[in-house]
Amino acid sequence: MLLDVRGMGAVNARHGQAAGDAVLVELAERLAAALPRGCEAGRVDGDRFAVLATLPAMDDIQAAASVEALRAEVVGHLAAPSGALPPDAWPAVDTATVWSVAGAADADELVREVEHRLAAARSAVPDPYLTA
Repeated sequence: MLLDVRGMGAVNARHGQAAGDAVLVELAERLAAALPRGCEAGRVDGDRFAVLATLPAMDDIQAAASVEALRAEVVGHLAAPSGALPPDAWPAVDTATVWSVAGAADADELVREVEHRLAAARSAVPDPYLTA
């Protein structure tokens, strides 16, 4: 799973770099708290996090359902505004997921696919932090 935090530039501009850093720290803590056993998370770029999950053997339908349940759980933990910022300043998070049977896909291939899916997710939802 790849998560992209939307609007961090606006948070930094409006509330300062320290507030932006506090948001990222809180998001990382919430992300870690949301993950079940067998999952690892990390910050992979300025405003981007990745989650790697090891799931038990299952068919594609079960895998899709498990991955979607994990995504929904993570999004739910990240969505509520923090008390550190006004509610309208709390950033949105775009997500994308991919999965593969162990050894069936190249890691680079999975990264390319999740990046593609994340770009599609971002373009499907207007960015509330952009002004015309």
